[in-house]
Amino acid sequence: MNYILDFVELHSSIILLILSLLMLITLMILVTNTIRTGKLLRKYRRLMRGSDNKNLEALLEEYFARIEGAMETIEELKQHSQQLDRRILRCVQKVAVIRYNPFDEMGSDQSFSIALLDGLNDGYILTGLFGRNTSTTFAKPVKAGQSPYALSDEEQEVLKLAMEQR
Repeated sequence: MNYILDFVELHSSIILLILSLLMLITLMILVTNTIRTGKLLRKYRRLMRGSDNKNLEALLEEYFARIEGAMETIEELKQHSQQLDRRILRCVQKVAVIRYNPFDEMGSDQSFSIALLDGLNDGYILTGLFGRNTSTTFAKPVKAGQSPYALSDEEQEVLKLAMEQR
């Protein structure tokens, strides 16, 4: 034990210098850590700002609940959109009109043929024939672009025009 005390007494200035240096290094580390901790606290406060004093876990749970609700809404809208697509397919989408004169020697282009088709090329051809003394209007059904009745040239042309539409 005396040996240690003699060593400390003999080298006390060097030991004091080394301890002072270690204390200075420790102080520098403390200052650096304090600065870094301050930066982290500022980032944390910025992250938590506007969150009504909720913790991060509560915020994440709230956002996940919102996302789940949004996903359910999206799925409902997707199903509704598919239903509308199926319904719209059956609505009149393609319309074509031709005016013509079926009687060579009389009148003008007062007669007409109208094709009214849905997305599946189903529908009707309406034809109105106007003569000097009479006028006749009739309809012919169309299924998949074909009619079970004979079509005049004008009716075939108006059907073709309507089916070419997108």
